[in-house]
Amino acid sequence: MRWTHFKCCVVILTKMTVKSFMPIRDKIQVSTSSVRWLGRSPDLQKHASMSFPAPQQWLFSVKTFAAAVLALLISLWIALPNPYWALATVYIASNPLSGATRSKAIFRVLGTLIGATAAVVMVPNLAGAPVLLVLAMATWSAVCLYISLLDRTPRSYVFMLAGYTAALIGFPTVDVPGTVFDVALARTEEI
Repeated sequence: MRWTHFKCCVVILTKMTVKSFMPIRDKIQVSTSSVRWLGRSPDLQKHASMSFPAPQQWLFSVKTFAAAVLALLISLWIALPNPYWALATVYIASNPLSGATRSKAIFRVLGTLIGATAAVVMVPNLAGAPVLLVLAMATWSAVCLYISLLDRTPRSYVFMLAGYTAALIGFPTVDVPGTVFDVALARTEEI
């Protein structure tokens, strides 16, 4: 692997991790052989002249990675059933602006609690009628998505998350409805 290929991979991976609205400087010229090496996608050829990440972007990327690893280690240490949810939450809620990170984290917790409550209410009551359960889950998800599309503020994340959390908790526990509370608790703890 040549140095230009390595630089191109680093730039692409960093751009995937770092938000695109952060300031960028120090243009890197990527050779056409590197673009060919990565594939013949028109998007990659369009970005043949990429920017090298600024120090703030490197710092944000390293801090996010450290937080994700710490969340994974803590969730492994306390033996949570699905520790990867904690790792994914760090990457989903991370933002270079601390206020945005806090608000998204709060909205994520609220949406998870509402969705888990909906799943705990629906699954045991409708486990004997799977068609009704699917209909209720679909209606719940549709209503939550509709409300999130009406609300054009960051608060809409609560409704979107409540919609799909109920489905993530409810559908895997249909066969054993007695475990829905344990799955909902685990999902809430790991978020």
